[in-house]
Amino acid sequence: MMTPPTRGVFRDELIGLKAKILRSPDYGLVGKVGVIVDETKNVIVLDVKGREVVIPKKGLKLLVNVNTSKEREILGEMIQWRPEDRIKKKSR
Repeated sequence: MMTPPTRGVFRDELIGLKAKILRSPDYGLVGKVGVIVDETKNVIVLDVKGREVVIPKKGLKLLVNVNTSKEREILGEMIQWRPEDRIKKKSR
């Protein structure tokens, strides 16, 4: 059972975290697992088996390993800011 999104993870750095794509505008990417290697305001770049995949945040749902024992769902619309601005924002 997945845990609902938490406010804290949205303010944290996502680069370097392992992620699984649960929903994407590109159905061919659903189920892919990789490491987040870059992030901009509108996209996340995931390294999937040595190949960098650019995924729009709009319509995206990720399952991210926050640490070895916790996984959190992240909706792309909830992190659709520049990473440096998102980290400064207050949680809603």
